[in-house]
Amino acid sequence: MRTGAGWSLPQHATLGRVGECWQKLGAENNARWCDLVLGSHGGKGVFAQDAWTSPTRTPPLFPDAVTLVPLPSVPDLLSRIDSSAGCTIKDSFASLDLAPYGFRVLFDAQWIVSPASPAKAWGVPSDWTEFTDPDGLGLWEEAWCQNDGPRSLFLPGLLSEAVVVFGRIAKDQILAGGIVNRSAGAAGISNVFSEAGHGSETWSALAQCARAFFPDLPLIGYERGEALADAQNSGFQAVGLLRVWLADT
Repeated sequence: MRTGAGWSLPQHATLGRVGECWQKLGAENNARWCDLVLGSHGGKGVFAQDAWTSPTRTPPLFPDAVTLVPLPSVPDLLSRIDSSAGCTIKDSFASLDLAPYGFRVLFDAQWIVSPASPAKAWGVPSDWTEFTDPDGLGLWEEAWCQNDGPRSLFLPGLLSEAVVVFGRIAKDQILAGGIVNRSAGAAGISNVFSEAGHGSETWSALAQCARAFFPDLPLIGYERGEALADAQNSGFQAVGLLRVWLADT
């Protein structure tokens, strides 16, 4: 079982700043995840105080930059990435206006969180499993793709102490799943998929899986639409807006 250092909101944080604290934690965790995926494809991301960036185009579905503060210098940020058509920027605080730079809003979403719960003995549900080898990861990705997602996105190099891939198996099929990545202050849940009508159960099970490995860390992620409602129905709280921008020109 893997554990992480405990984390809690700073005692001096006012109610008005609690959301921003969670957004910052989510941004840091998500940037670490993006960096791991990029690295598994041979790329090299760059961490700075204001943002994580990739000087070359990232794999499909992953941003070219993740902001780590609400108001970075936009011209400086754009100078560190390939900002041509197709570039995406994760505006972690939904605080930037990138329209003057040729971007449009691709989507808005909500950061979601479930605080740490180390006092209880957590375990992976009996019908869920961890995928720990390349063949299993390949089967998991096929289930995640659901016929229209990109293939060869999640490579074996991701499998590590910091990344755990979970799936629910029934009748020799992977019916639901998600990925948990550990950073210094949180366990991030991403790439969640489930059977139609079972989203809330999937989020509840993934929370159990994550806590079985990282009981001392809060769980964090982001979702929108029906998936957001499913996460909230399973006990996650929406704590702040994020926005993803896409360069059209």
